[in-house]
Amino acid sequence: MPRYKVTLVNDVTVIEFEGIVMTRRFWWLGAVDALLLQGRRTFVVSLEEAKLQTFADARFVSAIAERVLRHDGRVVFVAPPGRRAAARVRSLARRDHVLAAPTVASALEAVRQWERPPGPP
Repeated sequence: MPRYKVTLVNDVTVIEFEGIVMTRRFWWLGAVDALLLQGRRTFVVSLEEAKLQTFADARFVSAIAERVLRHDGRVVFVAPPGRRAAARVRSLARRDHVLAAPTVASALEAVRQWERPPGPP
């Protein structure tokens, strides 16, 4: 069962999972709902310290993306270790029209890019 830690970094909610993520145990999705109800709309979901039990368990990416997008939010996923698991998470993120990044730092940079006004830097 995964554990998670929630921190706030410059108005971005970072959720860092640790442990084994299983589709059958989405009890922690209530935490995402609670954060959305608090008005949080920009998330980085990190799986750097997590492991998918099976590749089908990556479906939680779609579950989180759906919840966040339904509330007009934005989310970037940080893929788990392992090439196949990371590829699966990136593929699902792309399918659900959200971003994936290799590290939390690069995910936070992607969020900063959203916040910059269009035009020359």
